Amino acid sequence: MIMLYQTTDDRKILRLRDAKVLEVRAAPRFFLRLTGDVELDFTGEVVHTLGPRTPDAHRRLLSEFSQHELSELISAAPASWVVFNTGAQRIVFSNRWHLTMTPKPGDSWRLDLGDGEILTYPTS
Repeated sequence: MIMLYQTTDDRKILRLRDAKVLEVRAAPRFFLRLTGDVELDFTGEVVHTLGPRTPDAHRRLLSEFSQHELSELISAAPASWVVFNTGAQRIVFSNRWHLTMTPKPGDSWRLDLGDGEILTYPTS
């Protein structure tokens, strides 16, 4: 079986560059479905930036986006997807969208990699 991520000391680097976004919802919770049966469900807030997340980058909560704005993510591919051991995630898409998820107390996420492997936070 091909591992869909590489593990380092403090993170997992996902190998999903060939996947494409099929569906995205931001409210009442964040949901992302990609080709290959990859699904992410997150209860917390997702922060969006366009381009690199620099100190002066315009940050916006994804929950503020209209469904029309969210549709800009459809067919984009994750150029980089990092899952930190702290539970935070950072996804950079081919359309220049950067999404950052930092769970707060009480938040959780479930990431189904579509190959039978499921990552969760908090870890079970």
